[in-house]
Amino acid sequence: MGHSELIFGSMYSGKTAELLRRINRYYLGGKTYQLFKPKIDNRYSDQIETHDSAQNKENIQKIVQLHVKDIFNRNELVNDIYKSLNRALITEIVLSSEELFQKVHKDTNVIGIDEIQFFDEGIINVIKKLEELDKIVIITGLDMYSYGKPFGNIVPYLACTSKYVTKLHAVCVDCGDTAYVSYKLINNSEQIDIGSHGKYIALCEACARKREELRC
Repeated sequence: MGHSELIFGSMYSGKTAELLRRINRYYLGGKTYQLFKPKIDNRYSDQIETHDSAQNKENIQKIVQLHVKDIFNRNELVNDIYKSLNRALITEIVLSSEELFQKVHKDTNVIGIDEIQFFDEGIINVIKKLEELDKIVIITGLDMYSYGKPFGNIVPYLACTSKYVTKLHAVCVDCGDTAYVSYKLINNSEQIDIGSHGKYIALCEACARKREELRC
């Protein structure tokens, strides 16, 4: 029987790493898989990456830049090294839930969907259809906006309907306690503001309040 597994929490809590771990586990068990992410998530590349793996890629680029002068060969070398070290998994970029459904192969056993909160709400019905087709659907998503409200309707709904639900937490960069706030360093009014290092940090509620008091 098909089912869905939701992995959710704040930024830097390890959601994508857990998604890739589960995909790899199913792969070792002989299952076929496909990975998808929404086009709006343009932070790193056309692969599903963790924040740490993206930082590793930047470090590799800096090292290679010192030794390889030709720009084409340099980029090729960076990508080859990165893929070898991180076993980056090929990901399909989609614009909508319907496009995702159309791209699922009949013989695929496991579907991985990263950053589910950025999809249209039709993704809920798509997940139901995939479950009816006996697919295992592993999903990651942010639980809250940076200002502390639940992120849209998709993640809260899936938190109730998924067979397995895992909430992960990050580490507060200010005090080292458990963090569940994706705190935005840039003070603007944009509700959806794609970003990572340099734009967001993980904070506990107390440290987030302290920063907000200083900001005001």
